[in-house]
Amino acid sequence: MRERGVRILGEVTMTRTTTGGSAGKTGKSDNGARKWSAAKLAAGFISHEELLAPMNSNAPGGDLPILGHARAVVIVAFCAKTTPANLSRTLAELGVDGISFQNCVFDGVGKAGYRIKIDDIPDGPDTKLIKVVSVIQNAARASAVDAERVG
Repeated sequence: MRERGVRILGEVTMTRTTTGGSAGKTGKSDNGARKWSAAKLAAGFISHEELLAPMNSNAPGGDLPILGHARAVVIVAFCAKTTPANLSRTLAELGVDGISFQNCVFDGVGKAGYRIKIDDIPDGPDTKLIKVVSVIQNAARASAVDAERVG
């Protein structure tokens, strides 16, 4: 018999005992030895709710004066119908129409409660998504823009 320890995030350890047989090769399971308890899962991983909580506008600190990088990435990736892994690609490489992309980003920034001029959003075929993120992440909160116009 051999014991294997797997270290997860520095502190959680799962130990599994194997007999050295060919259970994996014959398709037989090793009777659930890979099941983790709820305590081990909770100690070693973050839930989706915890991961996304800071992006919620109702979260403490969610009412930021500028849009911010995380929200900008979400808006740009959504409008380009891609994932953040493609931020280094251009609109042409992704087959995205610049005008509809620009309108989508403009609407997304507005729905998030921020304001930017539509002409400030790059829409050329050689525009990289990360460039759009860098432009819109500094969009001002709508209430701050309105206050500047009144005062």
